[in-house]
Order: sequence, then structure tokens, then C-alpha cells
Amino acid sequence: MKNDINYYYNLVTNDIHQTGKKYYFTINEEQYVFIPYDRLINDINNLYEISINLFRQNIYCHQIVINNKKELVTNLNGEPYILLKIYINNNEKININDILYFNFIAVGEQYESLKKNNWYSLWTRKIDYYEEQIREFGKKHPLIRESFSYFIGVTETGIMLLQNSGITDNSLVIGHKRIKQNTNYFELYNPLNFVIDCKARNFSEYIKDLYINDKITIEEIKDYLKYSNLNSNELYMFFIRLFYPSFYFDVYDDIILNQVDEKELEESIKKIPKYETLIKEMYLFLKNYVSIPDIEWIIKI
Repeated sequence: MKNDINYYYNLVTNDIHQTGKKYYFTINEEQYVFIPYDRLINDINNLYEISINLFRQNIYCHQIVINNKKELVTNLNGEPYILLKIYINNNEKININDILYFNFIAVGEQYESLKKNNWYSLWTRKIDYYEEQIREFGKKHPLIRESFSYFIGVTETGIMLLQNSGITDNSLVIGHKRIKQNTNYFELYNPLNFVIDCKARNFSEYIKDLYINDKITIEEIKDYLKYSNLNSNELYMFFIRLFYPSFYFDVYDDIILNQVDEKELEESIKKIPKYETLIKEMYLFLKNYVSIPDIEWIIKI
């Protein structure tokens, strides 16, 4: 690998540490990682531009290094890689204040390929895709077949709320593909994790994961919401985002890709009571601040 890095980037190092498919090295006390690129090829120019713009604003996200062919992506044996110059190499877990900080990083309308703010379209297409998979692979995965209907039903409640919200304008900020309770600072400032979405995305995903893993209480969530500076539309979107059970679908995707055993889904299913408690408590709390329609099944929990 050191020969490839020297050939494509004119960087010489004899000290490379491999972790999975990632290659870490240091040159003149500057840290780098050569890492697989798993995004759409159309995203890379936007991610590069965003990372430069953030750096100019003294937000030290990792920078994508251009190779000596003037390309952002380097193909090795048919697999795409990029080189990142690391600026925050910290394995410490992030906190809610870090999430709120990113909510102040507004972006314009130009990064079309990175936008993930049309949840209605994304969720409905994903449900259709999953239902097709179940018809094809359902017999092979009995645990998925038994649990799938519940989580699809929850997601459909979120879709219904989106349809009835009337919200057409949300401030767009830099979000992340997935924020969890164990996300660290290296991942937070990695541009490969960036998407463009509304302020509620990161905050809701993070709160959801904290609560179902017993890392935060309902009262703490209420306090954070009171001081989050989210307006009424953003609070509504925060609530809607709770209805996307990412803790289930993320494991589901890994099972279908044969990356984990189906038994891993048992942990997600065990979290249903906690998940329902979170939805009900946020429903009762947020009805004091925003107009949320009556949802009968939540009231009966």
C-alpha cells in the first residue's frame, strides 16, 4: 500500500497501520487515512467543496486530498478510495452540544446530490424496496418476516404525519448519514458522512439512539428540546423523525447484505417497549408546543 500512496499522491511513508480496509499513516506529524469511498460518485465533488468551505470557516473537518492525476477518487484493483488529511482524530464520543453546533452550519441550495430532506419520497421508496425484498427473501429470514410489519407500520405513521404537516420550507444544514450514541469526533468531522438535511435530522437520530440504549432520560430530552432553538416546524420534524426506526432498518440492511447474522435483529426487537415509550412521551410533551394530530395507537400505549 505504501507504494500506491507514493505513486498516486507523492507521499512517502514507511509507517502504515491497517484497520480493516483503512490505512492510517503520519508524515511530518500530519495524519492521513486512505479509506474506501462508498458514496455515489456524483457526491464527491460536493463533499470536497463543503469540506473546503468548512475549513475556511475554521471548522476543521478532514480534507480530501487530490491525487496526482487531479482526481478525488483513486481506484485500486477496481475499488474506489480517497485520501483524507485528518484534523480531528479523536475517538471520544460526541455529545448533544456537538449536534447542536452543527445545526448552525447552514448551507445553500447548490449541493443537490447530498440532499436528504425529502423524507416522504425517501421513506415511501424505501418501504416499497423493502417489501419487494421480503417477497424475495422472506422465507430465508423468518425473524425479519415476523418483525417487519410492525416497523413498516411505524414508518407509515411518520409518512402520514409528513403528508399532513404542510411544512414546505426548512433551513438546510450539514447533517450526517447516521448519528448514534457511540459516534466519535473522527466520524463527526469526516466529510464522507455528510448529507444535507433539516436541523431535526441529527438531533432526533441521536436522541432516539441514546434513549433506547438507556443513555438519557425523558426529562433530560425535554430539557434539551426546550433549549435547542428549534422552531415549531423543526420540533414537528424532530417528532416525525422518531417514526423512522433506523435502529431496526440499519441491522436489516446488514442482514440482507450478509454482513451480520439475523440473530442481531433480536436486540432491535427487544427495544420496542423503550421505543414506544419515547414516541408516546414526546407526543404528549410536544403537543404543548406544536399542532400534532391525534394518533390513536400512541394514546393506547
